[in-house]
Amino acid sequence: MSIWDNEKALKEAEERRGVLRAKGKRLAFDCLNLKCHGERGSCSKGHSLSKSQDGSVDMRIILNGITPNACRDCKEFSCDED
Repeated sequence: MSIWDNEKALKEAEERRGVLRAKGKRLAFDCLNLKCHGERGSCSKGHSLSKSQDGSVDMRIILNGITPNACRDCKEFSCDED
C-alpha cells in the first residue's frame, strides 16, 4: 500500500504536525523547496536531506513532522509565513 492511500496514517501525521507547529517547530513539510517524487522527497535547492545516494528522504519521515538536519537551520527555508 502506498503511503498516500492510508488515510488514517495521513490524518495522524497531520495531527502530529499540528502539535509541532503549535510548539514553534520548523517543519520540512512546510518548506516550499520540498519536492515530492512518489514516496521520496528532495530539496529543490539541492540540499541533501539524507545519506541516500540522491539525498532524498522517505516521505513518511516528512509527513510525520520529522525535519532533516539540513532543514533545521537552512537559510533557504521558505514557507507561506516567511
